[in-house]
Parts: sequence; structure tokens; C-alpha cells
Amino acid sequence: KFTAIRVEKEKLCKECTNLQFFRRLDIPLSSLKSEGTVRVVVGTFSPRDFAGFRQKISSISSHWHLHVVEEAKSKIYILLLYLEEEGKKISDLFKKFAFNKFVFPCEDRIPVEEIKRLQMLIQNAAAIEKKLVAEGKKFTVHLNNLKIVYDVLSQEIVKREAERNLGVTQATFVLEGWIKKKDFATIKKKMAKITTEAEVAVIAPEKDEEYPVVIDNPKVFQPFEAVTKLYGLPQHIELDPTMALASFFIIFFALCLTDAGYGIILA
Repeated sequence: KFTAIRVEKEKLCKECTNLQFFRRLDIPLSSLKSEGTVRVVVGTFSPRDFAGFRQKISSISSHWHLHVVEEAKSKIYILLLYLEEEGKKISDLFKKFAFNKFVFPCEDRIPVEEIKRLQMLIQNAAAIEKKLVAEGKKFTVHLNNLKIVYDVLSQEIVKREAERNLGVTQATFVLEGWIKKKDFATIKKKMAKITTEAEVAVIAPEKDEEYPVVIDNPKVFQPFEAVTKLYGLPQHIELDPTMALASFFIIFFALCLTDAGYGIILA
């Protein structure tokens, strides 16, 4: 919902900005639509392209009317009327001279009135956006839990995608994944015992591919891996902090027990 509101607000802002340059037009926006044999377009040229377009259109047609609505430093905003029968030639000129066409809502309001309406809608969208941000901040207390859920679901998605890609052909499939380097020989040996129609090989990782992380510690430290996983696994270029955490965990846990025992004795 937040993204939809933001996209809608940006769309309204763009429409409002474009209309600002046509605010001097004292005609309803519905009058800017093509009817019958007359085509009506509004948009912008760069000053250089506008000069070339004006010169060229004069040489290929005499049934047109061009009105300069606004001149800015880098853009010229125009209103052009021409006959439908000459649409192909005019469209080719638009492409040649980089014409940027605007499409306004077909409203019975003049540009100034439409600008006011859009500004009100923008204010309403901004208020809703602000409210959603405030509501979102309430969920920051659950941020760590949400990160854990995200990691779990991400891994589940990877597993499901791998399962979906198993049946590539009617007779064969290719399964790619990561294993511990020390387990490769064991897996290859066990696979050979199961079937002779399978091949296990090492392949190079893709460029910029993210490496999965597996922590591996002596058995005495393995119970403390839960502490490391609780706060997040290290990157593949970082050191495994499990052994260091285990030392501090044992020391401070012992201190807590000592303090508790001392407190009980004093009591």
C-alpha cells in the first residue's frame, strides 16, 4: 500500500508539473483532444529542435497552427493543430525533432483549476504516506524477528526453486548447489554406489554470486553455534566468532552463577 501511494503521488506530481507550463491556457482540458479531422497535440521541444521543426513543417504542410504556450531555458511548450490526413508526415517530424508529447486528463476544467485539484490530491497522498510511515515505525520492535523470518523464507524459496528445476527433460536433470568442500569426495563415492548413471562435478561459481555460509567448529564448541546463528551468520570473508563467543559466554555465565550463589549465601 505504501508503494502504491508513493507511485500515485509521483504520478500526480508529474502531471501537476507539466500542467504548470500550460496554466495560461484559458480553455478546458477537454478541448485539447483530437476530434474529427483535426489532431491536437501538446508537448515540448528543445529550442534547437523547435526551430528545425517549425521550418520543416512549413515546407511540407500549410494546414496547421502552432501556438507557443511557454518558453523555458531548455524547453519550449507548444500546442499544435493539424489535419488528420497529414498525420504520418507530422509524426515523422515529431520523431526526427525529439518531440515529447503530453497527455492530459480529459476534464472540463481549465489548467489552473486542474492544477488546484491535483495539488489537493498530492496533499492527501502525502498525508496518507506520512500516516503509513508512522504506523510502520511501530513494527520496528519486531525488526529482528522479521529479519529472521525473511532469511528462513528466502532459503525456502531457493529450495522450492531447486525442486521445480529438477525435471528439466524427460530423461535427465541437472541439480546445482553448494556443499562443504570436505564432503565432496564422500558424496561422489556414495552416489557411485547408488547408480552409475550420475556424475558429480565441481563447477566454478558465477561472477558476483553470493557464497552460502556454513560454520564448522570442534564438537566441544558446536553447542555455542546457536549463539552465533542467533545474531546472524558471518560473511564468507569474515571470521567465525563462535569460539570467541563461547569463551566469553562461559566466563560471564560462570560469573552470573557465582553472583547468584553469593547472593543466596548472604540472604
